[in-house]
Amino acid sequence: MNISNRWKDKLIWKIALSYLTLTAVPFIISYALTSTYWWNSSMESSIKHSEKILQYSKELVDVHLKQMENLTLSLYYEPELASLLGSPDLTTNTQIRSVVTPLFEKLFHNMSHSRPDVFNYYYYDLKGNLIYVYLNGVWIDYMPQTNYNPVHEAWFKETLATSGKINIIRTTLPIQKATDPLFSMSRLIKLSTDPIGVVLMDFNFNVMKDVIGKSSFDNNSVFVISDLQGNMIYNSDLQTAQNKTLPTDILQAVNSQSTGSVKLKLENKDYLIVYETLDRFSLKLIHMIPISYLISENMNYMLIINLSIFILMLLLIILSIYYFNRKMVPLEQLNQVMDRSVKEPFDTRTTVTTTDEIGRLGLSFNKMMSRLQELFEKDYKNKIDMVESEKKMLEAQINPHFLYNTLDTIRFTALQQGNKEVGKMLYALSTNLRYTISNTSNQVTIKEEVQWLERYIYLQQLRFKDRFEVFFQIDVTIYHLSIYRLILQPFIENAIIHGFQDTETGGILHINGYLENKRLLYFEIVDNGRGFAEKLDQLITIHNVQEINQHKIGMYNALSRLFLYYGDQCTVCLSSTPGKRTAIQIRIELDEEAAHENRTD
Repeated sequence: MNISNRWKDKLIWKIALSYLTLTAVPFIISYALTSTYWWNSSMESSIKHSEKILQYSKELVDVHLKQMENLTLSLYYEPELASLLGSPDLTTNTQIRSVVTPLFEKLFHNMSHSRPDVFNYYYYDLKGNLIYVYLNGVWIDYMPQTNYNPVHEAWFKETLATSGKINIIRTTLPIQKATDPLFSMSRLIKLSTDPIGVVLMDFNFNVMKDVIGKSSFDNNSVFVISDLQGNMIYNSDLQTAQNKTLPTDILQAVNSQSTGSVKLKLENKDYLIVYETLDRFSLKLIHMIPISYLISENMNYMLIINLSIFILMLLLIILSIYYFNRKMVPLEQLNQVMDRSVKEPFDTRTTVTTTDEIGRLGLSFNKMMSRLQELFEKDYKNKIDMVESEKKMLEAQINPHFLYNTLDTIRFTALQQGNKEVGKMLYALSTNLRYTISNTSNQVTIKEEVQWLERYIYLQQLRFKDRFEVFFQIDVTIYHLSIYRLILQPFIENAIIHGFQDTETGGILHINGYLENKRLLYFEIVDNGRGFAEKLDQLITIHNVQEINQHKIGMYNALSRLFLYYGDQCTVCLSSTPGKRTAIQIRIELDEEAAHENRTD
């Protein structure tokens, strides 16, 4: 077979060629032709749009900051109020305060034309006492609860030194929230030539989106206000500017001139950055737009083109489906033959007409069916022989020793074949059967009983997979004590079979054993399974064991056997919460001989 034929026989090449020819190539060509057009136009329109928004934002911020500056002068427009504020007993004279409060409210109401939550207004006397606060649109008449006194703060001293000129503060003050992006200014207030107090105002940039307009800045872009040193006063993405500064690349770009635009890469992401300068207050207004967002946003301009491409691709996909449907006919025939082979003998074969992957798959199927037919005939003969062997085995008289030896033989065979897990299972089963059947003694040591329980639980965990885990906490100092055989097994089996019946994973079973006062032997079986149908908290003795509900037949049988052995020496505490847990505590009072043996040991 030459190279050309081998290439044609590769199904993967047929699929790839079909898709590239009918779908991918036309789409790539059309996208390349249209992307150049919309990308060039979208960048220019985005810059112009952002410049308009920034100009509008600049004007609004400038208006509000100027109004804020004028509000610091508002006391000069009300000489009566200023005179009262200069009173030395302002904080103690209630009559003066009753006059001052309405004058403050009226003055600020007449002077402010903005939303009440844009500005916060603080008035301090020269000793740093906070006299009045206008906070989030509400006048607060004196705030004795605050311990903040700014008389020794740098901004307070600078304000006093400016002798009535505006003082701009770009740091967060202790009286303000550390996470609030604030722009503050202060001014010394004089009565004639005598200073009487300090006005502090801050502008809350958290309401910037409401001030500028919610629709002006998209959620995918970032609007930043910073000073000329790069300290961010407002960040629309973080809603805070605490301990945040502009990246060096942005700071250098926006400080190169008062207005403009630039493209930068920040943290492996491309941005279009448009900026304006608010010269009066030395602030930069910056709009950062991800280039990836511009690409996705401007895809709307291609809606008509993409719709046409979609229709074309849909037609091509239909043709592709028709083409591949014809190519898949041999595969469908093979599938039908495989379905029939489930119900019919293994002599079913498929017809191979191609030399590609589907053809080779058909040949492999035919070989597999031939092999299966051979194995089936061999297995059938083995089963006939096995039936005959089982018949002879049933006719033979089986005794326990024969059963133990047979289990040991199977275990050794499994180990020779490398199946250690099966060998381990058979060992546990054989040992437990020998312990159960052959041991003629009614009593065993606690150590022997625990070893039997460990093998028993191992076999149960193989059966129930990951349904539960078991934790033994048996005091080794009681291992030598004797108890009746298999008195714990029914309670453990009840927890596994019934307690974890609705549990897929996460079941936990605790088995505890310990001795108190040298003759009180305790065993505890606690599970986190589904519990009994009703809540139980019952102390059971040989005298009231008959009261156990007949629906709890397994529990009743286990308790009856326990009391049959120990009688009045034994009590059982049964506690159960539906859907949560069941706890069984068995207390056995050792006889004098056993207690003496324990003390001797």
